[in-house]
Parts: sequence; structure tokens; C-alpha cells
Amino acid sequence: MWNWGLSSPGVVLESAWPVFSPWAVAALQRFSESALEYLANLDQAPDPTVRKDTFAADLSSAYDILFHHWLQSREAKLRLAVVEALGPMSHLLPGDKLEEQLPKLLPGVLALYKKHAEAFHVSKSLGQILEAAVSVGSRTLEVQLDTLLATLHAQICVPVESSSPLVQSNQKEVLRCFTVLACCSPDRLLAFLLPKLDTNNERLRVGSLQILRHVINSAAAQMEANKPFILSSMRLPLLDTNNKVKRAVVQVISAMAHHGYLEQPGGEAMIEYIVQQCALPPEQELDPGSADAPADSVRAVSVRTLYLVSTTVDRMSDVLWPHLLQFLTPVRFTGALTPLCRSLVHLALKRQEAGADAFLIQFDAHVNLPSPYAITTRLLAVSCNPYLGDGRGVASLRLLHVLHPNIHPLLGQYWESAVPLLLKHLDEHTEETLSPKEWEARLLMFLQDTLAVVSDNTWICQLSLEMCKQLPCYNGAPREKNFLYKCIGATLRAASSREVVRKHLRELLETARYQEEAEHEGLACCFGICADSHLEDTLAQLEDFVRSDMSRKSIGIFNIFKDRSESEADRVRSALVLCYGHVASQAPRELLLAKVESDILRNMFQVFSTKVGTMDPTLKQCLVQGLCMVSQAIHTTLPRLPPQEFIRAEPPDSLRTPIRNTAMLTCACLVSLEPALEEQAQADVVHGCLHSVMALPPEPQEEGSPRGLAAWLCFQLLYLDTMRALENLLTSLLRRNMTPQGLQVMVEHLSPWIKSPRAHERARALTLSASLLRYFLEHLRVSALVPFHNLGLLVGLFSPRCADLWPASRQEAVDCVHSLLYLQLAYEGFSRDHQDDVAEQLPPLKDGLVHPDPATLFHSCHSIAQIIAKRLPPDQLISLLLTMFEGLGDPDKNCSRAATVMINCLLQERGSALLEKLGPEVRSPPSAQLGLSLSPPGPWLRGQRQSGLGVPWSVVAQGPSPPSCFSHTCALWRALAVEPSLSAQVLRLLLDKMSKDVPFKESRTFLPGTAPDRVATLLPLAATCALREVVSAPASAPAVLELYPQLFAALLLRVSSTVGVQLPRNLQAKERRGAGTAPGSLEPCSSAVDALRAVLLRAGSEDVEQCVELEGGWALISASAGHEEGVTRHAPGKRLQRWQGP
Repeated sequence: MWNWGLSSPGVVLESAWPVFSPWAVAALQRFSESALEYLANLDQAPDPTVRKDTFAADLSSAYDILFHHWLQSREAKLRLAVVEALGPMSHLLPGDKLEEQLPKLLPGVLALYKKHAEAFHVSKSLGQILEAAVSVGSRTLEVQLDTLLATLHAQICVPVESSSPLVQSNQKEVLRCFTVLACCSPDRLLAFLLPKLDTNNERLRVGSLQILRHVINSAAAQMEANKPFILSSMRLPLLDTNNKVKRAVVQVISAMAHHGYLEQPGGEAMIEYIVQQCALPPEQELDPGSADAPADSVRAVSVRTLYLVSTTVDRMSDVLWPHLLQFLTPVRFTGALTPLCRSLVHLALKRQEAGADAFLIQFDAHVNLPSPYAITTRLLAVSCNPYLGDGRGVASLRLLHVLHPNIHPLLGQYWESAVPLLLKHLDEHTEETLSPKEWEARLLMFLQDTLAVVSDNTWICQLSLEMCKQLPCYNGAPREKNFLYKCIGATLRAASSREVVRKHLRELLETARYQEEAEHEGLACCFGICADSHLEDTLAQLEDFVRSDMSRKSIGIFNIFKDRSESEADRVRSALVLCYGHVASQAPRELLLAKVESDILRNMFQVFSTKVGTMDPTLKQCLVQGLCMVSQAIHTTLPRLPPQEFIRAEPPDSLRTPIRNTAMLTCACLVSLEPALEEQAQADVVHGCLHSVMALPPEPQEEGSPRGLAAWLCFQLLYLDTMRALENLLTSLLRRNMTPQGLQVMVEHLSPWIKSPRAHERARALTLSASLLRYFLEHLRVSALVPFHNLGLLVGLFSPRCADLWPASRQEAVDCVHSLLYLQLAYEGFSRDHQDDVAEQLPPLKDGLVHPDPATLFHSCHSIAQIIAKRLPPDQLISLLLTMFEGLGDPDKNCSRAATVMINCLLQERGSALLEKLGPEVRSPPSAQLGLSLSPPGPWLRGQRQSGLGVPWSVVAQGPSPPSCFSHTCALWRALAVEPSLSAQVLRLLLDKMSKDVPFKESRTFLPGTAPDRVATLLPLAATCALREVVSAPASAPAVLELYPQLFAALLLRVSSTVGVQLPRNLQAKERRGAGTAPGSLEPCSSAVDALRAVLLRAGSEDVEQCVELEGGWALISASAGHEEGVTRHAPGKRLQRWQGP
């Protein structure tokens, strides 16, 4: 077909008009492209004799038809098809034919730009024609060059408003044309292009920069000789502030970096330009309304360019290292610190791999580079705000770490371990969680240890000089400047040259910007840190400055120095007062006392003469802060509460002198002073004083002889004074924290003595507790309704003591409960003079606690519990019960029994509410005392059938305790049957717990061939034991009758599922220990059988239970071999009917 078509091209093309013309042109285009591909791969072609001139004659005639006739068509599609075909055809035309046609062909193709908005096909064909013309060495191209450049430049400068792929492709084809022209006429192209960079038109400048970047990359060899010319032409674009121009300039510089331009003179300006764009503030990167994405912003593009050039262009290593170091210290490049440091770290590591000689910097040979001192100062100062500027703290510390051989040769070992720890700390925190104070302290410690490692006074003095030089650079960054002040103080502290220290301190005082209040703290910290090693010189410089400043003011306008205004003078005074405070705070303790009055306080009071009422607020604040710091310093310098030593020295078994009394009064006065003692120091004071008084033997009995009576009276007076002094100390400490938490702290100190096995110690502790509670109630000021969150804990601690063996302790315990109930009313918003009818029922009960009659004590404790139940908030009931459960193990048997009675009453009064609150939380951790078995209760407790109420629901989660008849746990479960409504709810809950888990779990054995052991699960086992105890109480009969079907079915299923099941190992030992005293058993199947028998008895089916017992049915049911027989043998006839229900 092709032979036929090409043998008569004119006839074919003319016959194709107009119906088949687009098809014919497309076919001709495909043929030309295929022919070119065939000729390009002749080594693989089947006929290697084919040459380009094979098609020349035939394509020439086709070209004439296409160009002279069809290209002039009015149909746009046909014109585009023709121009697409002319591109590949031009490569197959004879050279003379192409040379002859170029003067007409190029203008004809260029003219199509005006006729077609979609210029991609035109640009693609034009590029192919230009390549063909260059390949034949056309001279005609030179004549058309200006027109070509102008037209193509206009195509690049057209704003690209569409994201169409054809629009983007047209840009690439036009740039391809420029590549062709750059290869054949580089000088003329640059002569045309570079002047366009000087224009102020944004489109022209951006387009010209795009072309320049492209020809630098695509025609590198032709541009080689013009590098200086190209670099010099970038002068004006570097000054352009337009973001689109900036982005284009950065891209041109990136291309230059890859082709060796930046190694030429003038390349430094290009590098500086990139760094300058990296330093752009984020908020100024984009123009208002700009559509640029943040990732394409000038700063983002510049950051990526700097890093890529540093890490991927090997030839740039010698250009950038160590040249980039000079951009670390200038303030205008602060925003570029993070990308700068990252690039420098990569370059430094690459240099280290090359060897020490290539890595070590000759600072003397590079005059523009910052010194090691400047680098250290800069990187350390900016690290104090580590998350600013894309995480410059991490980048700065990493660079500092890598540069350590260039900083000082001795730092390697220490920095290798210290810097990673700092970086790890930053990695573990975020900007929100990092404590600035803690972070600065870490950096200062790092600096201090660095100076200790260097231990070179000359080096340290040079570092301090550089730090002082850089201070003005941070006038706009108060946090960094304040930290740099601290660094200067730390450096001066390590310096051994007193002259250098005095010089720098004097300069700091003279150059400080006192009008900036934020700078006062930094200056003061600097002087304080320096005073740690140079107290004399620091105080001398402060005094000299105070004297000179005062003398300047007194001379007035005749002085050569300008007189400061009054407000400025106040700011200077504020800073000086603060300096003295920090000096006192940091000064060596052994030197402070000698200087505090003569040099510190005297000068602090000298710097101001204004009355406090008219004093400047800033000066007033600084004065108070400075005086507070001086007071703290003196406070920590003096021996901490020396009266404690006198108290500890007193004999613990006697009270003969008033030393204890006087020492505790002294302690009470000292703890009232500011600043407050630390929590541990307070605890030490209270512990020492309590142990000194509480542990004293009981007071002696009154003697009948006059001498004995006098001695007894003296002891009583001394004892009462000592107790009052102790009370005064405790109330002084309580006064500093009049909150529920503060009250609890004081009670916790007294708690071991309240629970003491010695009665006289309990009596003293309760007396002090009652006094503290009265004081707290009398001085309480409630400004807002807040919960008394620890009421239950406190009431649970004091209420069982109402049955204490000592009558005086019982009275004090009632007073404590009475005060606590009124404290609750106060927190609820009642006035101080409010009289509560319920709480006022407590004082009359004290009369019934005088005599130790069990019945009277029981009645009084029950009444007290009823009063508590009426006034206790619902949210405090759980904590009260748990605290009382701990009281079950009280060494005073009366108190443990009182706890039992009170738990009983509380459950009677508030049981329903407790069930609603604790039902969903039945798996919460139980009290540690729930499994405690006590000795058999006495007649007083045995006389009360309901003596064990109050088991918490969480006991089910813990597992059963040995079912001893004297076990408080079992007694408490039985007590739940007192109220039918409550016992029914309890039984339902226990039935639910029995079904919450599988009855047993299998555990594999180590012996082969043996069956796995079945081990009971704790929750159903505990529920079964608890149910057994509940139904064993006679009062549970109504609840058992109500739930009989559920109980019978569940327990029979429980018996069947636990035959042959073992106890868990932790309960097997407990079962063995309780085997001698327990009427029941913890063994899973036996406990289920016992519970089933108890249900039958409580439901009135005694005859069934006895019948089964007589026939050995219970034994069979419990045995693995006879279980089924035991169930079936005793089920026939009327027995089964009686078994199934009353």
C-alpha cells in the first residue's frame, strides 16, 4: 500500500481531498515516524541497505501538496494534522530541499501559533523541523533565528492558567526548541535571553529564567564558556521580591549547582540567595490570595534545593564546606538555621569519611567563617527554644555534636555521650510537654560540664567574650537572650581570670536594655550564676554601678552623661534589686551570711528611696522578689529547725523539763514563716514531735503525800503545756493548708497513734485530732461549694473508736465525728451558726459511752452509725465502709466489734443505695481485711444475731475465705439476710455471678497419658460459698421461697459441673489450715452440695433433705462414680415433687 501511495503521491493526496485528507495526512505522518525509527535501528533491521534518500523523492512531492495546499486549509483539524506530519517528514526530505523550503516553512509554522490556541502540535513539529535543519547544517536558520527566539519566548511567557496536559506538554516542546537553538547558536540565544532578565515585567522575567534553567541543563557543554556572563546577568533577578520570580531564580541556581556555575566567581552570591530564601518567615512566604501550595512556597523550594544540592551533588561539597558555616551567626539567617544545620551535618559527615585533614577547618585561612566560640554560642543559644523553626534545637545540637573536633579537641568523648541524651529528651517530648525551665537547666549543665572538660581559661574567656558580643543579636528574641545571659554567667563562673570577670560584668551592666523588663531576669540570673564562684567581684561590680548611677543622678544636667528619667531609673533599680536577689540565691552558703547585711541588703535598700505606696509596680515586684530570694537563701543557709535536735535529744521515757515544750513552740513559730517548708521537711518535724510526746509513758497516778501531790501537779502542768505546744505546732501547719487534703495529711500523721495498741497513746492522739478538727471547723472559709472528698475516710477512722477501752477516748471520738459532720454541712453551704438536728443527736450519746457495759456500748454505736448514715453523702459510703472493714482487725477488740455493729447499721440504713451503686462494680479490688479471720466473738457479740452486716460486693471478685463460724466475712454475708428485700437482691446478684464464668478450667499435666486437671474458677466458687452463708441465715427464708426455682436449678447444675473439680492451689493451703475449725468446706462440689442442702432446709423441705441423707444420696451426688445414680435414685415419685419445691 505504501509503495502504491508513494509511487503517485500527488494523485493519491489530491484524490483524498477532501473526504480522506485527515486520514491520508495521518498515515503519511505515521509512515515518516516509522521510517525514522527504522533508520535509527538499522543494526536490527531486516534490510540494512535502506537509506534516508530512499524516500526523499516521493516525500518531496507529498511535502509540496501538504505545505502549499493543505496547510492553507480553513479546517483547523486539517491544518494541525498537516503540521504534525511536517515535523517527522522534514527529517526525510533531501537536505537541499529542506534548505530551500526553510525560509517558507518556518514562518508558515510560526504563523500557526496565532491561528490555534492549542499550540502543542505546532511546537512539537517546530522542534522536529529545527532538529532537521540543524542536522543538515542549514544556514537559513541563522536568518530566521531572531524571529524564532521572539516567538518561542512569547510562548514561554504566556501565563499558564490551565492544568491541561497539552498545555504543560507545549511548554516542554517549546523548551526543547530552545535546546536545539542553544546547541547551534548559544551566543545569539544568550544575547537575546539575558537582557530579558533585566526587565521588571514578571512574566518576561519568569519565562526567561525558565528558559535559562532549561538550557543550562540541556546544553551544558555549549553554555560552559558563558558561565561568567550568565552569573553576572543574575544580579537584578536576585533583587526581585516577587515570589514567582524568586521560585524561578531558586530553580536556576539549582541547575547551576549541578553544572559547576557556583564554583565560579559570583557563585557565593547564589548560595547566599538560597540561604536567604530559607530564612523567610513562614507567614510571609505567600502573597495574600496566592494559590501556591505551601509545599511550593519559596521557602519550601529553597529548603529542598539546599538539602539536595548538599547531599546529592558531589562537586558542591568543596563549595559548600565550610562556606555554609558563615551563615550560622548572622541574625537575618536565623530562620534558615534548621536547613543549614542539616546540610552542614551531612557535609561534615562526608568530610569525616574523607579523613581528619579534610574535616578540620582552618579558621585562620577562612576569614569570613565564624570562630569556634561563635559557632558554639550561636548553636547553644538557639537550642533553648528547640521546637521553633522546624525543630532547630535538634538540628543545632546535631551539628554541634558533629563539629566537636573543630570546637575543641578534648570534647569528643563527653559530647559523644551528652548530646545524644539531650536529643533523646527532645524526642520524648513535644512543644506542649517540654518544660522550658527543665530544658534550660539541662543545657546549662551541658555547658558547665563542657567547660569543665576543656578546663582552659584562655578558651573559656574567649567563649565568654563571644557570648557578650552576640547578646545584641537577640534583642528581638527575649527567651534566647535571657538564656544567653545565663550561659554568660555559667562561663564566667568557670573562668579563673578575675579581671575578665569584672570587665564583662561591668559591660553587661552598662549595656543592658533596662527598658525591657524581660531582660531583667536574664541579667540577674547571669550575676547570680557568676556569684557562685566570684561572689566578691560580683558584689563589687554591682556596688560600683550603684554608686556611679547614683552619682550621675545627683550631678544633674551638668554631668557629661545624660540624666535618666525617673521611669528609666526605676527600671535600672528593678534590675539591680533582682541581681542582688539572684546573687544571694546562688552565692556559696559558707560566704553568704557574712555578706548579706553589709553588701546585699544595704545596697538593695540603697537603690530606691521611694515610699512603697508610690513605688513603680515593676520596682515593687522586683523588690519583693529579690527580698524573697534573699530570705530563702538565708533560710537554707541556717541550720534547718535546730529545735528539732533538742526534741530528739530529750529522753523518750520521761518528761522532766520544759525543753520539749519550748522547742515545739519555737518550731511552731518557724513553720509559720515564709517560705513554707517543703512537704518532706514538714513531715519530719511532725513525726519527730509526735514521737517525742505520744510515746511518753502514761501519766503517773496522783499520790496522797504532799510531796507526791506537788510532784504530780508539776508533771500535770508540764504535760499539759507540752500537749498544748504540740497542738499549737500542728495547727500552725494546718493553717497553711486549710483544705480537705491538708486536714487529711495531718490526720495521716496521727493515724498510727490513733490505732496504737497502747490505750494512752490512742487517747492522746484522739485528743489532738479533736482539737485539730475543731480548729479546722472554726477557721474554715468556704467561698465555693466543693466536695468534702475524704469525709468517708475520716469518719471511718474515728467512729469505731467510740467503743475504745478508755472512756476518754470514746468521748473524743464522738467529738471528732461531730466536727466532721458539721464540716460536711459547711462544705454544702450551710452557715457556721447552723444547728443540725441530726448532728446534734451525737453529744447526748457521750453519756452512754462512760460505762463499759456491752449492751450500752452496742446501743450507742448503733445510734452513732444511724446518725452517720443519715448525713453521709452517697459518694462517701464506699470509702466509709472500706475504712471500717480495715477496722475489723483493730488491736482493740471493742473497736473491731464496734466496726462490725456500725457496718451492720449502715447496710440496714443505706443497703439499697449501696446495691445500686456497687452492682456494676462488683469486680472492683476488695479491701485487704476481707479475708481476715478473727478470734471468736464474746458474749456481747454472740447475743446479737445480726452482728456481721456489711460485706462489700467486691468480696465475690476476691474469692472465698475459710467459712469459719467465727469468720467476719461469713458473718457479714449472713447479715445480708436481715432485710428480705435486700437479701433477695443479694441472691439474684450471686446467681448472676455464678453464671458469669465457666465452673472450671483444665490445666495440662506434665505426665504423659494422664487426663488434665480440672481447677475451679474463683468467681463462681466465691459466689457459691457466699450464697451458702446467706441462705444459712433464718431471716433469708422469704427470699429463698421467692427464688426457689432459680436457686434449686442453679445449685443442682453447679453440683453436677463441679464433681471431681479441684481447688486452686492458692486456696488449697487455706482449706487445709481451716479444716480443723470449719463446719463447711471450700471444696467446689462440697460447697455446692452444702448450699443446695441449705436452700432445701430454708425452703421448708427438711424431710427431703433428711431422706436423701438417710439413703446416702448426698455422698453419691458428690462422688464422680455415683453422681448420676445419686441424682436419679432420689428423684422418683413424690420425693421429686417435694424436691422441686415446697
